[in-house]
Amino acid sequence: MVIIKTKKNIIWMIFLAFGLMTACDADNTSTFDDAFKSSVKEELVILTIDEGYFIKFDSSGLTYYGNTVDESYDYYQTPFEHMETYEDYTVTFDEDNDRFSIIVDNGSYDLEVFGTRVFYDEENNLNLTSTRDFLNEINTE
Repeated sequence: MVIIKTKKNIIWMIFLAFGLMTACDADNTSTFDDAFKSSVKEELVILTIDEGYFIKFDSSGLTYYGNTVDESYDYYQTPFEHMETYEDYTVTFDEDNDRFSIIVDNGSYDLEVFGTRVFYDEENNLNLTSTRDFLNEINTE
């Protein structure tokens, strides 16, 4: 009888701990997302490639430029539509795995963080640079 109660208590504690960890993780995600969106209202962030703008974040949302050399065709694999602005998006930063992600209805665009302003898109073999050191700015607030 005592063993059954103990097992139930252990299972219940594991369940509560998992729920608490999930809630804390979700809170960190929304906190970073909110801080990022607030910061781009004051000063825009542009992720660029050699040819120019790739993604721009400002007060109106996220605008995807993609291939700026031949604007009639975008050959990059992303969840974004060429030259579209997205008002509804979420950004996350996984500091443990050095991943910055942009999430829209069509999917997630994941970038590896190489430096304070340098990102790498593994799927498209692209190096992107940022006009602002937003990761450090937001993480120190």
